[in-house]
Amino acid sequence: MEIPVEHLWDLSPLCEMDFALAHMVLDNKLYAEFYREMSARGREVILDNSFHELGVPLSPVELRLAARAIKPTVVVAPDRLGDRTWNWEQYEETLRVFKKEFQVGIVVTGGDPNVRSQFIAAALSRGCSWFFWPFKEPRSEWIRTHIQEFKRYEVRHHLLGVNTLSELKSIRTILEEQGIKASVDTSKPIKFGQQLKRFEPGIDLRGTGPLRMDAVLTKEELACTYYNVAYLRRFA
Repeated sequence: MEIPVEHLWDLSPLCEMDFALAHMVLDNKLYAEFYREMSARGREVILDNSFHELGVPLSPVELRLAARAIKPTVVVAPDRLGDRTWNWEQYEETLRVFKKEFQVGIVVTGGDPNVRSQFIAAALSRGCSWFFWPFKEPRSEWIRTHIQEFKRYEVRHHLLGVNTLSELKSIRTILEEQGIKASVDTSKPIKFGQQLKRFEPGIDLRGTGPLRMDAVLTKEELACTYYNVAYLRRFA
């Protein structure tokens, strides 16, 4: 979950893993120190390329600087939504720059099932063990289509953001039925908490805007955020 700096110690313990934004690691000392400590404690830490926050991802060289600062479990290679060729080139470039210093995960893309199968097969042949599924794509359909491929490999899956609670529940069910581990990151429990809105069945999660990483929540907003995180873990 993306968490404002002020509330890292409040909200990180509610999550099974941590999700750090690379640009924040490079820009904020307290943020970097927190995730470095989480890594040292043995927590699973994903270092994201900050595409969603900045509109463009950090470069492989910048990601290496951020990774060296916090020692994450895995780094998300640079990606652009729907750009299969560029994503693959950036994955390869990140592998070259990192030189096996850190694990690198790839963001899956490719609208055509055959093209996507080739993309996935190529990533598996390169030894990729982390697949990241992009926001605003028909991920449930994609994962269901390729589930037999994933059963043959020990691959970790992570959802970049939440479209709807029903989509999240569907994907988790698909993967868990096959014994495949998956995780998700989202700032929506916090953004709804800031508006004193609690998650409920059928809630529309769209239109919340970006999360301010310098936000300081009131006690009421924090309590609502706690409720939303618990709801997400229990019902989605």
